[in-house]
Amino acid sequence: MIAETGGKHSASVVAGLTKSLKPSEVIKIFPTTNRRYVAKAQKIILCQSALALESRSANTTKHLSVCDEEADLYEEFFNDHTSNKSGDKTVCRELRLRLHDFDAELYAKYPRYLRSMASANPVEFDLEELKRKRYKSRFDRSVLSALLSGESSSFDQVQEYTTRKKKAQEDYVRLLEKKQTHHYGDTG
Repeated sequence: MIAETGGKHSASVVAGLTKSLKPSEVIKIFPTTNRRYVAKAQKIILCQSALALESRSANTTKHLSVCDEEADLYEEFFNDHTSNKSGDKTVCRELRLRLHDFDAELYAKYPRYLRSMASANPVEFDLEELKRKRYKSRFDRSVLSALLSGESSSFDQVQEYTTRKKKAQEDYVRLLEKKQTHHYGDTG
């Protein structure tokens, strides 16, 4: 395999040959390979492992609590708030926010994403049909709520975003306080 690459050790070649080796062992095998390639090779291995785990879990999962439309919404939100570095060919993306800020942003923008999904698919997310539906899923109720609040005469999207973001941040602060009290005991 090395001969086929002309003696050069690309990160993917190193990753393919050294999945179970430590960086120091890789350097011994490929002395001309620098540490940057080893680090990149390990990143490739992590991405490949994550994809393998995802595909394996998809085959063994019996029940999904997230419908396809909601999964698409989460994927769109994730892609809007993460990025790849220029020239990066991996499937790994970098999160530009702290995780709790990412969750707060999702909570704040969720109704907006639901409304945009419903306006892009008016036949699938017909308001009257959602109202008539006897057994509504959690996702159906969320779409219905977002559409109804969006039709209100006093609706303000910026106000909705601000209120929901503030609530998510307050919930996070309460969670931290609860963890601190649980960890250190009652300090009051």
